[in-house]
Amino acid sequence: MKRHDAEAERRFPGPDYRQVLRWLHEHLRPRVYVEIGVLRGDTMLLANPDTVAVGVDPAADVQAPLPRNARLFRMTSDDFFQREELDAICASDSLGLAFVDGLHLFEQVIRDVHGLMDYAGPETIVALHDTVPLNAETSTRVRRTEFHTGDVWKAVVYLRAHWPELRVLTIPAAPTGITLLRGFGARQTATPDGALLSRIAALDWPYFEQHHTRFLNLGLNEQAALHSFCQ
Repeated sequence: MKRHDAEAERRFPGPDYRQVLRWLHEHLRPRVYVEIGVLRGDTMLLANPDTVAVGVDPAADVQAPLPRNARLFRMTSDDFFQREELDAICASDSLGLAFVDGLHLFEQVIRDVHGLMDYAGPETIVALHDTVPLNAETSTRVRRTEFHTGDVWKAVVYLRAHWPELRVLTIPAAPTGITLLRGFGARQTATPDGALLSRIAALDWPYFEQHHTRFLNLGLNEQAALHSFCQ
């Protein structure tokens, strides 16, 4: 773990992904924020006091008091969306910001994104964590290392093919990057494309090495780059 952490710090200098999320909250001031994959609750604490912060994680181990407006759902994201738990929360407004950091499998990330779409507007920003894997060893679907991204990067390939109108920007923030998506509003009810999922599943590490700069649209790890994307 220490070796991988050190390598990530060398590759991705500057603010880490938590700072990128902090910038997003400060800039967007979303009325509703959804976080898939809460773990200890650190990133939920970044929400503004007037934001309704919704956390979804069946194994959440929250270590500190959550914000006053926070709601924690101890269930899988599939169950969360099936039960339509966001209906009342987003009754009068679109989802402002979502952070997807749950299971490190690309098909689960895609299901989470599709689940969020019923509540998204044109200005909604969905942030995907772990989209810039460190190496082949730490990006396997079956976890073999403590430092692990899985194949989340494939979700970006899928989403760009399935929703070509999306705006995409990846901030190379330690330890594993964060990809911002915007422009879902026109196709909120789209369902996953099974044939496309199968093609994406077959992609391998050499594909990532050869094409990631293009499909991730790597930007600068700077607040100005994020603000420009949000305009």
